Amino acid sequence: MHGIFLHRDYGAPCKGADAGYPDIRPGTAVTVRDGTGALLGMAALQGGTLRKGPLRGADDDCVFKFSMIVPERDPYRVEVGRRGVVRFSRSDLERSNWKADLTIGAYTMFGGI
Repeated sequence: MHGIFLHRDYGAPCKGADAGYPDIRPGTAVTVRDGTGALLGMAALQGGTLRKGPLRGADDDCVFKFSMIVPERDPYRVEVGRRGVVRFSRSDLERSNWKADLTIGAYTMFGGI
């Protein structure tokens, strides 16, 4: 997630609530479904580590991870908590080495608030 965090101790733990996302935390459910809506797998967010944001400014990233093994399907529909479904095609995931990057929070072009 992307936002403004009170501390800038990169590599240290961070909380989604610090940036206004109290529902994004370790243990938040992640579901993966196929194109028909059939459940393929479930996992939980892990971690929450502060990482320097890609743009200049006071906003950084709190990174959570998850992993799961799912059957081969196309497309995959990933949802974290109740934040809405993000669709990934099989070819998109193959190109990214099976890494599904999801971001909540706005990146600004000029790094301002």
